[in-house]
Amino acid sequence: EFWGSIRMIGMLLGLSAVVAGSLGAVHTHKGSGPLATSLPYEALGSVDVATGESSIFLFNGSRYLLDNIFCGYVDHFGNWNPVFKGHSYARIRDFDTGAFVANISETIATSFVSAYVDHGPNGDVLWLSALAVDRCKKQCGTGVLAISSTDLVTFSRSMAVADVHTCNTEVARVYTPPAGLPAHRYVMILEPFTFMLNNNAEGNLTSGWVAATGSKPPHAPSGGPSIRFEGGYYYVITGGSTVMLCRSKDLGVTDAWNCTVMVKPSWKGGAAGPGDAAIAPYVGFAKDAARKHFPVMQANITAWDWNSNDADVCCTGGSSPSFLVWGASTQGRHPNLPPGSPSCTNAIGRANVTLEVLLDSFFQG
Repeated sequence: EFWGSIRMIGMLLGLSAVVAGSLGAVHTHKGSGPLATSLPYEALGSVDVATGESSIFLFNGSRYLLDNIFCGYVDHFGNWNPVFKGHSYARIRDFDTGAFVANISETIATSFVSAYVDHGPNGDVLWLSALAVDRCKKQCGTGVLAISSTDLVTFSRSMAVADVHTCNTEVARVYTPPAGLPAHRYVMILEPFTFMLNNNAEGNLTSGWVAATGSKPPHAPSGGPSIRFEGGYYYVITGGSTVMLCRSKDLGVTDAWNCTVMVKPSWKGGAAGPGDAAIAPYVGFAKDAARKHFPVMQANITAWDWNSNDADVCCTGGSSPSFLVWGASTQGRHPNLPPGSPSCTNAIGRANVTLEVLLDSFFQG
């Protein structure tokens, strides 16, 4: 439950720790534990340092990156706008160029913000799922917010689930729910592992959430979970240290969770791509890397703690290529980086297939 707080401390103070948690029964896939070079995507490198959890999303045909921003981040918007000063918040940037799209005022004093896009006949709607807790003051807490926008300019905020205590949360669209579960169009994952369902036909995620009964969470670290529904499977991405991918056709009610390794530290890369310590060719990080002291991290890669955490994937809707984003160092041991250098990055991977094909490929062979 405390992965997020550990990551924040590691970012700001250079400290880290290991917290482990595991729940429920699972069948481990025979491919569990492959080397990073055998995973079905290319590790492209890092896109920023010292940000929080990130989500890549496709909105009206363009890709964007949502970042959680903590106090102490070098480009914290509170340096320019006093309304943001001293608070956590979320921002959106163009995924290809890094151009700023929005510093979202409706996310001020929230945490663990994640992005989901509902692709509808009248255009896309971006939904942000967020915890109603200021990450600069506290980590986990009670109350999940639903924040939405149809243009990435104007946002509306409502309390969606008032009485649940959690840390990370994320929402996914469910197109063909199994007969064994209550009717639902959306699923929410909470940390540690619990699920909620929503069957609002009009797509309103600000109300109508009910607890999913009978489901059993996977036996995997309970930190940083994300959820997606592709090809008839619920996919749960979880973990710190090594990121695990688990899937079930009915949230584990009758179809046991099957788990395998999704992200492992990639060092300098190799056959799987440039690796975590490279500068990825996205989000405009190349122009900011030196200012943010990333070359110090590159020059001391053996000092990274080589922990992977808080992963997410993009994009639903059948587009290609697909992308992964994850935290790379630090949530494990204390890194040995030079004083004053950042201690963690957000790294990305890419696969030239749809998200459905990518997620399924982890369970083949």
